[in-house]
Amino acid sequence: MEFRTIDDLKEYIKFLEKHRRHPKDYVFGIELEGALVDEEGKPLDAKEVIPRLNEIHQDYEFSEEAGACQIEIK
Repeated sequence: MEFRTIDDLKEYIKFLEKHRRHPKDYVFGIELEGALVDEEGKPLDAKEVIPRLNEIHQDYEFSEEAGACQIEIK
């Protein structure tokens, strides 16, 4: 679902109040995606660093994406 305006988000929240499909503590979330590259911009394999990122950063969850160099941050 895409929210183009604040009013779109408000309408969605009203809809959720009537037809709740998510737990009460979850309305929406943000997911970021990034690419792991070297100093020349060449893609690197992200699989090796994802476990270490999850150890270092306790407030976020890192996982693989479709491309070998892609990292998803939740």
